[in-house]
Amino acid sequence: MSLIAYALCHKLGLKPKISYYKSQGSFAHQVCRVKANNEYYIIDVWANFISTEKDFLSKLKSKIIKWNEIGKNVLNGAEFEIDFDLDEKFKLPKHVLATPDDVSKLKLVNSYFVNGENNIVDLNFF
Repeated sequence: MSLIAYALCHKLGLKPKISYYKSQGSFAHQVCRVKANNEYYIIDVWANFISTEKDFLSKLKSKIIKWNEIGKNVLNGAEFEIDFDLDEKFKLPKHVLATPDDVSKLKLVNSYFVNGENNIVDLNFF
């Protein structure tokens, strides 16, 4: 989804980058990052918001809290085995669910341009 935001920003001439965030555990998240008016902005299509880079993690944390409250499950990337009876309601193990604490531990690992043969944007893109 971050590549969709990247493509649109590229089309608008904003020189976007893809930014990859990861925690010490297995939780990771990828977003589109652009610079405008001497400030970096994060476009998070998956979480459905745009924010300044400095507010990004707090907004994502708020989104995870909201989703948890309404019963949406976000996985943190931990491995697990599915072992359930089809007559029972399936419930994910707690250790695989992303928490606000997982978001707090995210750190920027890499930020890069999409270019060369992997560039998803060409003259016929739109």
